[in-house]
Amino acid sequence: MGTETEAQTAERLTLYRDLIALRREHPVLGTGGMRWVHVDDETVAFVRESDAETLLVLATRAGVDAEVPAGC
Repeated sequence: MGTETEAQTAERLTLYRDLIALRREHPVLGTGGMRWVHVDDETVAFVRESDAETLLVLATRAGVDAEVPAGC
């Protein structure tokens, strides 16, 4: 693997800042119960739940589209 460019490093730092902001905005991400919804080679999906909030988290590899059907 090659060395990251300055633009790639800046993009990664922006992503990390955005993820930290989400965790601060949604405490359930750090303290809620966790339920796995889907896992395969390209995606993972899980739900974090507390009495106050429920969040669906979907992560995919770069370049992979994912669709969550209504009612899931």
